[in-house]
Amino acid sequence: MGADFFSKCIGISIIIATIGFTVEGIQKAYGSGPIIDHADFPYESFTGSMSNGNSTTLLTVPSGQIFIITGGNSDGHYCDLYEGNTKRLEGSSKALDAEGGLFSYGKGHIAIASGNTLAITASGSTCTYYIEGYYASI
Repeated sequence: MGADFFSKCIGISIIIATIGFTVEGIQKAYGSGPIIDHADFPYESFTGSMSNGNSTTLLTVPSGQIFIITGGNSDGHYCDLYEGNTKRLEGSSKALDAEGGLFSYGKGHIAIASGNTLAITASGSTCTYYIEGYYASI
């Protein structure tokens, strides 16, 4: 019994030590990306309608933050999104289509830089839109 018992104790000790080293070796994950922070409610959404050729500024991103567009839709292919003077989303791309567009499923992401404006322009016909996103600290 002595040798058999001793072998079992050694085997159990090796298993316990292996589990201890494995658990100790697991790295903790810490995020290093943008921190969501804009007062108590970092999310914002916009809705509206405008006729062909018109444009409206939806927001100006505060200093030290970015605004990430995460979703939205439109009733046609006539809404272009601009960051300042740069077109970031062509309405004819169908990314904002209410049925099947990338942003209508919440799977698109466009970051608008700190200090820049987000504007929407009707191009070709009436633009009826819904845009949503959130602020993140940089």
